[in-house]
Amino acid sequence: MSSSTVAAETIEEDVVVPEASSAAPERVVAVAVDGSVHSDYAFQWTIDNMLRAGTDRLLLINVRPPFPEVWTSNIGSMEDEERDRSHALLREFASKLPEPARHNTRAVSVAGDPRDAIAWKVEHEKVDVLVVGSRGLSPLSRSLMGSCSDFLVRHLQIPVLVVKKPGQLTKS
Repeated sequence: MSSSTVAAETIEEDVVVPEASSAAPERVVAVAVDGSVHSDYAFQWTIDNMLRAGTDRLLLINVRPPFPEVWTSNIGSMEDEERDRSHALLREFASKLPEPARHNTRAVSVAGDPRDAIAWKVEHEKVDVLVVGSRGLSPLSRSLMGSCSDFLVRHLQIPVLVVKKPGQLTKS
């Protein structure tokens, strides 16, 4: 899927924006979050080991399911619930940040396929490094079901760091 096709199909909303007084970042570090223990760990790992609060911009990305227009009228309320859940999740992550990092953080809620939406957003925002969590899928599961992190590692032109929680075993 081309980048322009994804952009045409993508709905995004800023949930948290950097303060106007924030200096231009030296580096943009993105973390894909979904509320799973895997993304929670990747987020915390990034804060503890990678993010330079004074000079980096943190971009939090949450992808929610898209709702095609051809579905019934109940979709509007379902879409609103998903949007609200996504926005609450991003605000929760932003509230966990140490004070200096909060000032230069952007949190974006995107509707779409996670692989395509994250790839598009990373390209669009000129991200320097992307951090994602690992679910610990076996090689067979990854090839059958597809792995979002696998896709991102193979298709993005920037470093993608897949963070695995210590003691997490790969499922056989």
